[in-house]
Amino acid sequence: MSKMARSAGSRPDKLLCGLRNIHFAKWNGSGYETPVRIWNAKSIECGINYETEQEWADDMLIDNASLFAGGEGKLSVLGLSMEEFVAMFGSKKVKGGVVVSSVDQAPQGAFLFERRRKKTKKSRLYVVYNCQCSPGSITAESIAEGKGQAQEDEITFTIGETEENNIYYFIDTDADDVVSDQVTNWFETVQKPVDLESLSLKVKEESEVAVSEEEVEGKKEMKVKK
Repeated sequence: MSKMARSAGSRPDKLLCGLRNIHFAKWNGSGYETPVRIWNAKSIECGINYETEQEWADDMLIDNASLFAGGEGKLSVLGLSMEEFVAMFGSKKVKGGVVVSSVDQAPQGAFLFERRRKKTKKSRLYVVYNCQCSPGSITAESIAEGKGQAQEDEITFTIGETEENNIYYFIDTDADDVVSDQVTNWFETVQKPVDLESLSLKVKEESEVAVSEEEVEGKKEMKVKK
């Protein structure tokens, strides 16, 4: 085995595989609603675009900026339930089904999903903010010789940014400084990044509270002994 091959295998924590737990959380104008599970996901792609903006003067380049120009994504699933359809496309649920109209407005929302670390039980959790879906076409094929494949729906969506200019966010469940509450609630509420300074301050506050509680207990014990 070459030296390069050995080096490539020295960081197994970087190897990701699989896709599961796709959710979509609708944005209601003030916050994200409870994420809705999208079952039977096959694949997801999220493409981010940047445009280069240059300023020239005196026959030379004086400024060169790369600006976010939105993105496009694609989600493939084996079929869609009525609840999934309504959540992503903003169509109206009616008795026994869903009606799609020309005035439907697909809501903005966030996609959440999980990828597994290869050969471990740990994961990387993702949230892609400010997405807006477009419903796919209706396609159908006849069953031949008693055999037929399940329908695969392809959903395209655009990707924007939040007011804080965030596009997407991910955490590793085995990171030393990961916030355990975020891991536990990742698919219950849409999470936001926690700055290292905020995390340090929280740890300091929790430590101070623990010390204060120990001091109180110590004083109680002293009174009892007296």
